Amino acid sequence: MIKVGRIRLLGNALCALVLLLLTLPVSAQVGGDNTYDFLNIPNSARISSNGGGLVSINDADINLAVYNPGLIDSSLHGQLSLGYVDYFSDINAGIAAYAHHFQKAGTFLASMQYLHYGSFTETDEMGNIRGEFTAADYALGIGWAYHPDTNFTFGATWKTIYSSYFDYTSSGMALDIAATYTSRKRQFCATLLARNAGFQLTPYYEGHSEPLPFELQLGFSKKLKKAPLRIIGALTHLEKFDLTWQTPGDDGPKIDAITGDTLPERKFWKFADKLTRHALIGVEFVPSQNFYINISYNYRRRQELKVDTKPSTMGFSWGLGFRVYKFHLSYARAAYHLAGATNFFTISSSIGDFVKKQN
Repeated sequence: MIKVGRIRLLGNALCALVLLLLTLPVSAQVGGDNTYDFLNIPNSARISSNGGGLVSINDADINLAVYNPGLIDSSLHGQLSLGYVDYFSDINAGIAAYAHHFQKAGTFLASMQYLHYGSFTETDEMGNIRGEFTAADYALGIGWAYHPDTNFTFGATWKTIYSSYFDYTSSGMALDIAATYTSRKRQFCATLLARNAGFQLTPYYEGHSEPLPFELQLGFSKKLKKAPLRIIGALTHLEKFDLTWQTPGDDGPKIDAITGDTLPERKFWKFADKLTRHALIGVEFVPSQNFYINISYNYRRRQELKVDTKPSTMGFSWGLGFRVYKFHLSYARAAYHLAGATNFFTISSSIGDFVKKQN
């Protein structure tokens, strides 16, 4: 059983988290109503293959700790990770991360991620070509975590953001805060995460600041005791219940196309649809620490991006990871639209493995 003192400690920490977030300018809007949305692109193959949201698995994976600072601990010491995303058209993204443990100060995790939109042709008002320009977003993160005991971890990542679109530039600050509970005995892990709480330091247009993509998430994972399977789940955008959107002018009563009668409103199914849009669910097959295969389902992504006449596999993601020599390689493929899926590649290793070999 969890001791009363631990419960009180967790409660105090969560209260402090809420009070801190109340002091920061945040927005409950989603779907293009904020800036720096590149922060929500999955930064590793394993996260993408689990639906692109919070993955609460405490198994010494630096790629998960970049997204979830509640997983930062000394087991990450010396780990280096590089990730690449073959996004749409000429758009590509990448991330580099490194963790180092200091005896007295604890474990720090540094990361740098980018999203590059490719090259664009610059023309004047008459259509004459004047040259080319590029557009890109960048974020530098520094994470650290506090461990009051063997079960609880409280972590935070401070991100400095820079964005450049031709002559328009912007900079900002964002903070991720996480509270994680891990039970090694029960092989269970759960995390409450607040992401991207922050503000613009300099907006693209002077005097027109935009909100950041703030989000509250709750995630868990549970490995089955007698099977090499792990159940993974997450609830996203807890700060806003209704994530649906409607085409302008399409919010009136539904009419039967044949009879012309007004169709009854299905309140229960509307509620169920809104509730399910928050959920991510996945299964991971882990026969050993050096290999995994997983698949996940993102209901909201499917509802927003599917083509009604051909829904295909939109909203589904899958991936695998394995160890070769001293490197961990992982790959994921996420279906966003009939136009094509997105590929994620990640490679990571521990620098200490090579240092020991030389000695």
